[in-house]
Amino acid sequence: MVARCQFSLLPEDIGKLLQTNAKCQKKSGATQQEIMGTLRGTFSDSPELKKHLFCLGVKLDFISKDGVFQKELIRDKMAVIVPDESQLEDLLEKCLMETENAADSVYQSIRCFAKQNLLPQ
Repeated sequence: MVARCQFSLLPEDIGKLLQTNAKCQKKSGATQQEIMGTLRGTFSDSPELKKHLFCLGVKLDFISKDGVFQKELIRDKMAVIVPDESQLEDLLEKCLMETENAADSVYQSIRCFAKQNLLPQ
């Protein structure tokens, strides 16, 4: 599966993401190839990538350490690229998947957003 992304991050989000990405990569052991693959819609099923994405989610306040998505924050960020409220709610309902494993929840949710062409380039 290859998804093309249709929006760019805000400048203030890019800086925070880059700093956080480096910290999470050290912690998770995910390879740069795995991480960059997610931006192209290619997802490795490795535990390291899942741990990396969970780390990013926690540090960027998108999910709590115990695996609960911060839906209001996510909704606010996504509203910039999905202005139709009904479409946004449908998308969040579809893609925010809480499973028994928090790292897997983030992984599955990001894969879903990628399938919808909603990851940054």
